[in-house]
Amino acid sequence: MGILGLRDVRAEPQKSFELLHGSTALYDPQGDDHVFAEIEGGAIKAQKAKVWRMSPVGVELLLPNGTEAQCHIGDAFGIKLHLGRQVCSFKSLLVSASSRHRGGARLGFRWFDEELESGFAGAERRREQRWMCPDEFLPTGVAINPAKFNDYIYFRIINISRHGLSFVTSLRNKFLVPQMVLEPIISWPMTGQSQSKVRVVRTDIHNWYGSECLFVGVECVGPDNAAHPSVLQYMLQFGSAESIVAFKRAGFQPEHPARDLTFAYVRTVAQYRQVLALRQHKSMSGGKGLETTLDEARSDAYDTRSRILVVYHQHKAIGTLRMMFHEYDDRMEIEEFIDLPDHLPRREQCVEVSRFYVEPEFRSPKVVCEMLKYVAMVMLQARRRWIVTSCMEDRFWLYKLIGAENTGVTYQHRQLGAASHLVFTIDIPQTMVGWTVSPIFWNRFYADLFQYITDAELLDFTLALRVRVGLNKLLAPAAKLAFQLFYTHKE
Repeated sequence: MGILGLRDVRAEPQKSFELLHGSTALYDPQGDDHVFAEIEGGAIKAQKAKVWRMSPVGVELLLPNGTEAQCHIGDAFGIKLHLGRQVCSFKSLLVSASSRHRGGARLGFRWFDEELESGFAGAERRREQRWMCPDEFLPTGVAINPAKFNDYIYFRIINISRHGLSFVTSLRNKFLVPQMVLEPIISWPMTGQSQSKVRVVRTDIHNWYGSECLFVGVECVGPDNAAHPSVLQYMLQFGSAESIVAFKRAGFQPEHPARDLTFAYVRTVAQYRQVLALRQHKSMSGGKGLETTLDEARSDAYDTRSRILVVYHQHKAIGTLRMMFHEYDDRMEIEEFIDLPDHLPRREQCVEVSRFYVEPEFRSPKVVCEMLKYVAMVMLQARRRWIVTSCMEDRFWLYKLIGAENTGVTYQHRQLGAASHLVFTIDIPQTMVGWTVSPIFWNRFYADLFQYITDAELLDFTLALRVRVGLNKLLAPAAKLAFQLFYTHKE
């Protein structure tokens, strides 16, 4: 809203006061409301003033008679507005004045936005990238009204940036003004709650679904939005970010998007094309520039007898792998490169996992583990024990953290630029009880899966194994802290 009345409108005082607030509902301080103002500027010396009426866009003050004669429409003043224990300081412009009010002067001021009045009307004033919240899952919040006893402000958040957010609320909250500080509790759908401290930066009135509402922009005071795990998880799950990389560039540091992943088997031609596109990325990255353009070079006969898994994040395919449930006389894919060693598990006891790929921006221990956990659940249902797969040698550290065992077998992968690959196994029952993984990573990755396979009776556990699992669970708080330190270091 721009400057109103940069001309003398004293001849029509009532009209000018209506222009001051527009259609905004007005807040009339009551006797028990601790609300008053201090004003200074122009010909007015610093003095207290009674607040007659106020709105999110301006305030009317009662001053001694004759004050209006010393001022001119358009003059700038400094106003300190006392609302309960809060003091809001801002520049304002005189837009209306009247001497015919109970023997005193009634002056109307509009909050003054220097940037807006310098010719930037309509420009984006928040410097940071903002992320829109979907209408179906708008976060909601509640804050104590700092100006009125036993009153609350309810609102819905419509967009978020690292250091601020915008919310919409009812026009009954007409006391919200710039610089006011709120301490809301915010409920983030499907992820949890957070409590923060924010300062009002701007207020505007717009139509929202057929009703005029108050739109409020706030900035964080103290820890920003990136410090709240619930905010991070909500933005990953429902935010408008196109990728994790874009999200990180905005200043957020999400730990992992694992809770936001969905899994599906390839059942349609469209899904298979998505898998081939991901394999194309792998060929180009794993082969150090080797590009494969034909679908036949990215698919083979093993696809016809595999379960091909696709992983989605916000409807975008970000990972894939295929599982092969061999019989004792089937040929395994790794036998295309090496003779099968005697110390590897028997074919009918294992599931061979290949064509494993995750987009670089989503690649983390948690995401990889979520995919392998899905494989583990499927193979336990099929009464298989071992995962047999391979990876590039320099990436084995990632799989070792989650229970992989080095077989000592390597080969050159012809389809990936002859890159050296290491064959490894994961003993799922042993991993589930923590024999092949540390308590830190067991608590982080396998505790929930252990509970599932216990409830589903997919494995039989002895008393000794249950005691070991119980000890692992006792270390959960320390394991969480240790993992956070590890993850920060790796980032």
